[in-house]
Amino acid sequence: MATVAALTIAASASKHAHAEDRVVAADDAASAALVTGGGVSGVFHRVEAGRSLDFTTPGPATLTIEVRRRLPAVGTRPAGVRVALLGDGAPVLELVAGQAAVTDAKVHDGRGGALSGPDLATVTVPAGGQRLTVRAPADSPDLLVRVRTDAPAP
Repeated sequence: MATVAALTIAASASKHAHAEDRVVAADDAASAALVTGGGVSGVFHRVEAGRSLDFTTPGPATLTIEVRRRLPAVGTRPAGVRVALLGDGAPVLELVAGQAAVTDAKVHDGRGGALSGPDLATVTVPAGGQRLTVRAPADSPDLLVRVRTDAPAP
């Protein structure tokens, strides 16, 4: 079951938005990974254990942040991990990424493993745009993140 949370991030300095087909690209293009199968299709961005990934987000907009874990293909799956979402460096929300696998989904990045079900957060960004940071804990498996927006690119 997906975790859904709503919040508002306060406005700050204007940033340029990067949105294509209503999906926000990560600032690090090398993090992109194609995911297909199991009712999932599209580009996600990999966040490795102990690392962060930034998204330049458009405002005003409502963002949907989808977080999934890469799980071992077989064997024990660790309990959910806490994923921090930050707006302009300030903590705004913590998601718990689950451990239930989507058995027929594939991550096409050469690393293998299964994909967890989605954990979702909805964030309202005011005019001016924000930097959204997704931070993985040091002891977590890779996270796969997709950020969507209801606003077109400027």
